[in-house]
Amino acid sequence: MNATPSAWRNRVFLKIWLTSMVSGTAVAAHDTAATWMMNLMSPSGLFISLMASLASLPFFLLTLPAGALADAFNAGIILRLANLWLAGCAGALAFLGWAGILNPILLLVGVFVLGLGFAVNAPAWASLVPQLVTDEELPSALTLGGLQLNISGILGPALAGILLSRLEAPFVFALNAAGFLLVFMAIPALPRKGSDSGRTLTSFVRSICNFHSLRRADQKCTKHPFSKRSLQFPCCCHTGADAGCAPQRAAIRRIVTWACLC
Repeated sequence: MNATPSAWRNRVFLKIWLTSMVSGTAVAAHDTAATWMMNLMSPSGLFISLMASLASLPFFLLTLPAGALADAFNAGIILRLANLWLAGCAGALAFLGWAGILNPILLLVGVFVLGLGFAVNAPAWASLVPQLVTDEELPSALTLGGLQLNISGILGPALAGILLSRLEAPFVFALNAAGFLLVFMAIPALPRKGSDSGRTLTSFVRSICNFHSLRRADQKCTKHPFSKRSLQFPCCCHTGADAGCAPQRAAIRRIVTWACLC
């Protein structure tokens, strides 16, 4: 019995996996170096905590649009552009650090713009793996992806500690930029998607608008959506002017009520 994970026998996936581990290690080292440098420039707890907040904010703002973008356009192109953006941001931080003009505000801006790149990159990266491996290799590929994240999370801070004891933080930032460029070169050419990008993005915007319309319609149907009456009769509306509740809205009310009861 061959103990080698089946996805590793896929050369394209193996190349992406190795470059991702190198880049992920550099990203973890970058995070450690950025926190260390912020502590040197401003030991204020506010600035240090803002680093985590600004790194997560782009995911809150861009996850849904980035997912629609990854569904509408070629994932390989999005990944290349995202990694070029990330390499440029990390390289700019390295340049500012070596020039001696990096300050807490600029470092926070750098953390935020890096987060923008990661937020756009994540959905496209998730759609890349199923296009590289077969159905039989997919479980192994997903397991190896989690393994890669754990290895990078372990090696990155240790690497940053070694480099920061002998070199400066800008060198770690530059190393991170080089890792993004390595991923950029390793991304394979993918076939173009046959879906209509305009239709996909329009459907995304329409779904957001419909959500708010259904929410207003639900508020018309019952003044207290999760009252005892609405839980017992989730598809019923009040009489009078509010009696015209559409069947689709009633179905959604039943789903929402079931979810709340669960």
